[in-house]
Amino acid sequence: MLPTPAVSPPSARYPLAVVLCVVAPAIVLAAGILYGSAAQQRASTHDALRHKAEQLAAEVDAELERSVAALKVLAMSGTLQRGDLRGFHELASRTVRADPRWNNLQLVGTGGEQLVNVRLPFGSPLPPLNRPELALQAVYKREPVVADLAMGVVAQRMLTPIYVPVFRGGEVKYVIAAAIEPPNWQSMLRSRMPPGMQAVLLDRYSFVITTTYDAGPATEPRAASASMPPVSPGELSGDFASRGRMEVATQKSALSGWTVVTLVERDAIAGLQRWVMTATVSLLLLACGLAVGLGFADRARRSRIAA
Repeated sequence: MLPTPAVSPPSARYPLAVVLCVVAPAIVLAAGILYGSAAQQRASTHDALRHKAEQLAAEVDAELERSVAALKVLAMSGTLQRGDLRGFHELASRTVRADPRWNNLQLVGTGGEQLVNVRLPFGSPLPPLNRPELALQAVYKREPVVADLAMGVVAQRMLTPIYVPVFRGGEVKYVIAAAIEPPNWQSMLRSRMPPGMQAVLLDRYSFVITTTYDAGPATEPRAASASMPPVSPGELSGDFASRGRMEVATQKSALSGWTVVTLVERDAIAGLQRWVMTATVSLLLLACGLAVGLGFADRARRSRIAA
């Protein structure tokens, strides 16, 4: 009687079925857990962006309020109440030297004409304001006005002016104007940004005041490339979320109407998800390759036994 060949266990006869029924579901389950973790991380990142945008908008308002309060103190100075313009020029010059936030201080008449400019000696001919209507808004509204980004007529740089009316006898007599340069806003934003996150500060017309990116020199307004974040003051911002490149949150400043944009490269968020998918596909291919190899090995073994 011929000997009966040994019966192979199912795991040896059907390795591909074992892999597909046991190993593959385990890999897919693990991948699903990791992918869910990556999605949760992305949601957490967006929440962090939104919270930081709200915080920065509040701090922009606080910085503007400090400047407005300081200008109101100057508005009550004895030199202005007496109409002593030379004395005010000296006082304003000392103030600008002591306060690095301000690029310039000006005194403007109720008709929009310059009366004092601390960047020029007192008595020098003063050029007309670049946008006198901004100073006139403070006259007509009888309250401070925070303007959008504008080119300084003397400084020839992009500035963010603030206008505060000066009252005498219940009537607006003058307007004090202070100008904050974009690098000051950039320093404030950078000091508050966590690693890996960037911020852009826009005026009400979506022109870039400053960014935490490395900015080039301030120039005349020009259109920004739609594929790159704006990096220079005066650029017209594009759609930061276009083409899926950025994860973005925005918050508008209550006092100025400016907008703070916080953003991170979406590639930094999607990296874990791509790694999960790559690892899952690799493990499945490895498992299938192992099953095919076991199948060939089992077929060869059975051929030898039959022979």
